[in-house]
Amino acid sequence: LKEGWIKRVLAGLNLFDQRIDVSDPTAPIATYSDVIQELGPRFEGVVALNCTPDYVNELGLIEAYESVLIRAMEYTIDAVPPETNESVDQALELMSGRLAEFYSLLGDEAYSDAIDPTIALSGDINEVNASSMYSFKDQVPNLLAEELGLLRGTSKMDVGDITIPREIEPLVTHIYNRLPWNFTLGDGQTTYVQNYNILDVNGDGTIDAVDALFRYPQGHGDSWGHYVRALRYYYDLLRHPVFEWSNQSEAVNVNGRAVAVNYQHERAFAELAAKKAEAAQNLVEATYRSYWVDDPEAIWQGYRDSNEERAWGVSEWGRRAASGAYFDWVVANSVIPATDTAPEHEGTIERVDRTTTVDLLTLADTLPAIQSKIDQADHGANPLGLDNDVVSFAIDRNALDDGKTHFEQMQDKAVRALQNGQVMFNYANQASQRLRNHQEVVYDFGRNVLEQDLAWTDRLIQLFGTPYTDDIGTGKTYPEDYDGPDLYHYDYVDVSPLYEQDADEVLDFTIEILDDGLMLQRIADARQAGNTDILSNDALGEELESLFEYELDDLNPEEDDVSREIEVSFSGRGLGLVKPETFVGRRRSFGQLQFDRADLLVKYGKMLKSLDEYNEYLYAVNQEYEHLV
Repeated sequence: LKEGWIKRVLAGLNLFDQRIDVSDPTAPIATYSDVIQELGPRFEGVVALNCTPDYVNELGLIEAYESVLIRAMEYTIDAVPPETNESVDQALELMSGRLAEFYSLLGDEAYSDAIDPTIALSGDINEVNASSMYSFKDQVPNLLAEELGLLRGTSKMDVGDITIPREIEPLVTHIYNRLPWNFTLGDGQTTYVQNYNILDVNGDGTIDAVDALFRYPQGHGDSWGHYVRALRYYYDLLRHPVFEWSNQSEAVNVNGRAVAVNYQHERAFAELAAKKAEAAQNLVEATYRSYWVDDPEAIWQGYRDSNEERAWGVSEWGRRAASGAYFDWVVANSVIPATDTAPEHEGTIERVDRTTTVDLLTLADTLPAIQSKIDQADHGANPLGLDNDVVSFAIDRNALDDGKTHFEQMQDKAVRALQNGQVMFNYANQASQRLRNHQEVVYDFGRNVLEQDLAWTDRLIQLFGTPYTDDIGTGKTYPEDYDGPDLYHYDYVDVSPLYEQDADEVLDFTIEILDDGLMLQRIADARQAGNTDILSNDALGEELESLFEYELDDLNPEEDDVSREIEVSFSGRGLGLVKPETFVGRRRSFGQLQFDRADLLVKYGKMLKSLDEYNEYLYAVNQEYEHLV
């Protein structure tokens, strides 16, 4: 099975695997394991698609995937004339589905933040009596405003003009209407750092907005916006005049074997729509709580937003949420068949119909709930659904016999409710604390890997040294700004002045290095300008093969081997690899191998000089002998 371009991109660039081949000894290791961090910033334009290790490790998956999707659409359904078939439609559906999943994750994170008021403090804290604290204090006036900001974002009318910290301004594209990282030098900063467990990610010794940017590249909140953006990927395909929705299974390559899969994008669409509707329902309720007043004359105004362009009032959000839920329900039903009667699909991933898509029921139940909340507001009820003058009349007869009045009974119930609420709050905070502890373990792991990597690199530099400056840069053996060990040209040293080597005795080759992914690198081919068959030269072939473990003729590249070409200069006098005359720079650090080789060359040069002197002396003796005879 030969997979298409999109599937190969997804296999090589995803949430779970190292982005750079770990068999490459010069490749940096990515230690991040935070999904939000891996997704990266919002897509702002097509990014370059190259495989430079540092660039790939820093690239956000959202901007990379969307760039691939745009390029794929340009070559297929957006081409002139358009080119499409079932495989193309499935590939575009697959990539759009992955992007939808990414924004769904961002929406889930923002939604869970909105409905979770707990603050995860550091240390072994079993009880937290700090329910009045909230993370975005100094940006928003109260906890309810924070909840709304996390549900649907903010506007300047809510938070005013927030100044992005100067140190991260060049790194920020746009956070749009989301909540910025709360490094505002106020009381909220401490709570924000504790709750979101902002650590020294970049290792500069301080915890600041730059570290928060790495952890949360798109800021915080706006679950509604994230869900809308996720659904738009599907809507863009459905609205395209050429694209045809496919709900069939397909095959992927797993260790060289074709495995049938069904990504069930129909169910994913319905699940996303249900999440968006649920967030909208909570958004309508929270908006009603923020707008509600006890003034009878103000109750009947519909709680409309004074900013008509923004339209964030109760009635506007009700219309927006209900209309969106209805349209999503219609579209979901249009792409999902009513029933799948094929007997061979029973109990398999092939079966996708409305009876197996439970999110359609959730979506249908949400609209009446939204309508009920709007009706409640229209009738003037308070956010609890009760009239303003209502009084609970639950009287306990036994308590009356004990002398407790109606008021005292209600007071006891209220106190117990508050105590139960505190118990539940502390219990919920324990879950937040466990998540925090897990994040700290992940952070420690990353720091340990980084320290081990630095220690390993230092040890390799002690052995191999660093490359010559002439060997670093675009089109050379090592990439720009490389500061690791010289793993290919470690034999390059200055030639000993004790013996001479003519320029025509240095042979330049281009060798092909194969890497089988098991840290085993071997030479597979060698080419020299003007010499098409090096191996036909037995002496030269033996000299080359003596540098490597395998004979050149015995090596056959495997399909999965990674290949790269290296330029080498080879001595024709049996000295192995020698530094080219074009190298005028120096090594930043010399390794033990260079010291030992330089010492070997010095001793070898002395030996050659002594041998020449001996030969001259022997020649003189022979001449004297012949003269005497």
